[in-house]
Amino acid sequence: MNFSKVLVVFINSYWIQLGLCKFYSSSFEISKLLETENKILQKLNVYFERQEKKGVTFDNNVKKFVNYAEIENNHTREIISTTENPLAVFYLLSRAVNKWSELTKNLSCNEEHEECPILTGADIINVNKRREASEWPTEAEVKEAAKAIVNVWTVYDLDLENIINGILEEVTERPLLADEIFAIANAARDSGMTYEAITWYEYLLHRLESTGSYTFKTSSLYRRLALTYKENGMLSRAIELLQNYLKIDSGDTSVARDLDFLKQGSSKDNVKELVRFAANDTSRLTRSRQKFEELCRSSMKGTNNSRHLHCSLFPLYNWYGQVKVETISKRPEIQILYDVLSLNETDKIISYGEKAFTQFYQMFPFKTKPTALDHRLKSGPMCEWNPHYPLMINLTRRLEQMTRYHMFPASDVTSSECYTMTNEGPGLIHNPVLDSWPKGHHTYPFAGNRLATIMLQLSDVKYGGSVVFPKLNLTVPVHKGSAVVWRNLKEDGTPSARALHSSCPVMIGSRWALYKHILYNNQVFRRPCEAK
Repeated sequence: MNFSKVLVVFINSYWIQLGLCKFYSSSFEISKLLETENKILQKLNVYFERQEKKGVTFDNNVKKFVNYAEIENNHTREIISTTENPLAVFYLLSRAVNKWSELTKNLSCNEEHEECPILTGADIINVNKRREASEWPTEAEVKEAAKAIVNVWTVYDLDLENIINGILEEVTERPLLADEIFAIANAARDSGMTYEAITWYEYLLHRLESTGSYTFKTSSLYRRLALTYKENGMLSRAIELLQNYLKIDSGDTSVARDLDFLKQGSSKDNVKELVRFAANDTSRLTRSRQKFEELCRSSMKGTNNSRHLHCSLFPLYNWYGQVKVETISKRPEIQILYDVLSLNETDKIISYGEKAFTQFYQMFPFKTKPTALDHRLKSGPMCEWNPHYPLMINLTRRLEQMTRYHMFPASDVTSSECYTMTNEGPGLIHNPVLDSWPKGHHTYPFAGNRLATIMLQLSDVKYGGSVVFPKLNLTVPVHKGSAVVWRNLKEDGTPSARALHSSCPVMIGSRWALYKHILYNNQVFRRPCEAK
């Protein structure tokens, strides 16, 4: 093979993995953050005891936050394994970014001051962060966590009042504070979800007096809502809103300036005043997004519209027993394989996650910190030939028999890609995708396109997480230990648009999955063509 082609393939695979490996808030990274926070709290308590014996006093707010953080840390560690939800993740990341930075500032000391200790409380925090080799969350992660709450609310058409009060199905968290509601609305607006932002802003505006104390300026809420109105063509409503605020505070120059700006554009705007968005308004959504939300909602109501065309028991000749195969679509072929993995095997594969998520960066030590494109997903490669994953060779042999696809290399040509393990936290929305490559582009020149995809479910998700095929109006439920197999190509080897798929956002729980792509060329004579 031409060396330049090899280099291009290598570089492409590098950037693909770079885009996949993301930080918060997969349960994997959340658990690491909670462990790091717990260790820092323990070190701080020891530090406080030593300093107080020396006569040093600390502000009551410092002690109060440490006690509060210990309670919240224990609570989140209890629920993270079974009932992880977007509210709990948002609270944790908000605390890590805002409250911990404030505490670090309060425990720091001016080095020029004579009474500064050799080791300050801020040093304790920063040293332990580095010792745990943990990337501390940033504002970007908090925004993504806020966006996840909005995603779950819109996709599953939940009651906003319940979410504000901390209720998500069977899980109850503390109610959202005014500052947190404002932050969620801002995250929605910054992400282009203006319809959702308007709903959250209006809720906060109408209940501002009853939400307790808040740190943002009231004028900031009015200005944000007015500009969001304008972006949706509701210019006269935006002007009316700011005029009403100036009746309350006529001396606010920033609001007056925004009002003048809106009035200048009103003469050019020929959009009529829009009636307030109704709950069932669909103009904001594309047809494919509407279908996606409908399918996800149907999965939550227990009305999965998967078509059970055929169910059979397939014998496994070199492995004792039979596998239950359920065919739910013929074109393209989509099947569910039940009990592919035992409970012990799923737990064992999940335990491989830490190596799978970190080995990519060990291969490229010059990369200091991965840039997260979406902080809700953690992903990493897992190859059969890697001695760290002894179970994967047996799994591949088992899948070969169950699916009749060739997966091991033949004549130095690869038959399938390495497994990709993913761990996704609540609230992540996947855009519908085709796993096959466009015509004329193949990452593996001699192996062909991606003929099929195998998705193995490694964990049970309480609410959400179903696989949907919008073109087929099909929802496929996922169960721990089962596998979903679908064809990406037509019989003539060209990509099938009907294989467009996505997965519903997780509302409660954490989704661990394993993906494997089967390549085309080595499947010749492996599976007979269907009779037309």
